Amino acid sequence: IELGKGEAGKTVLVHSAAGGVGGFALQICRMFDMIPVAIVGSEDKAKFVAESYSLDRSQILVRPWRSRKFADAIQHILADLGMAKGQEFEGYDIVMDSLAGKYFKGSYDALARGGRHILFGAAVFTPRGDLGTVWWSLNFWFSIVPTFLRRPKMDVQQMIGENKAIMAFNLIWMTDGKTEPAKLGKLIDDMMAPAVRWTAPVVGKEFGFDQTLDALRFFKSGKSVGKVVINVDK
Repeated sequence: IELGKGEAGKTVLVHSAAGGVGGFALQICRMFDMIPVAIVGSEDKAKFVAESYSLDRSQILVRPWRSRKFADAIQHILADLGMAKGQEFEGYDIVMDSLAGKYFKGSYDALARGGRHILFGAAVFTPRGDLGTVWWSLNFWFSIVPTFLRRPKMDVQQMIGENKAIMAFNLIWMTDGKTEPAKLGKLIDDMMAPAVRWTAPVVGKEFGFDQTLDALRFFKSGKSVGKVVINVDK
């Protein structure tokens, strides 16, 4: 909310909307009366998002493989939303991006003037194999490495001309011992304020503590929805 300057009526593009963070982003949109467009990786996830967050199917996009087709699709959805609401949206006001990679440019280009692209992850650069075997994975060398080498490069002069912002966020920096603890405390207090009415997070799958590796593999598979929970016996 703080980085994106979220407020009523703003349009929000939410990547990985079927995941835990994406689900909370959709809840925030609902609480602040913003207009979300949810991006998911499969039809099953689209159905999950529609049912879990009462989102109209017209506001959910199953992400196309080709980046050009993706860029066109998110523009068409926004135009259709504008027609349905009797408005004309210049572009998205906020992008919540956990993927980066080839989907970054289409999302950034779809921003309105003054829009903010919030990066809180880079899943396309994350290998899916186990540590120790990933270096020998064909997926790593023929997909992850080329994708990383082709990662987006921004022209700061163009950014000034377009009046758009890219903002990165990682919660770890607030727990590294260098940041004033009160800042994290304020975030937690704001989240737990009585006026904030969260719905319970969706638990997609649970694992026992002795299944931690299986849980991590499942989480990295791209098939999970909601939260992946590891139960620790007391």
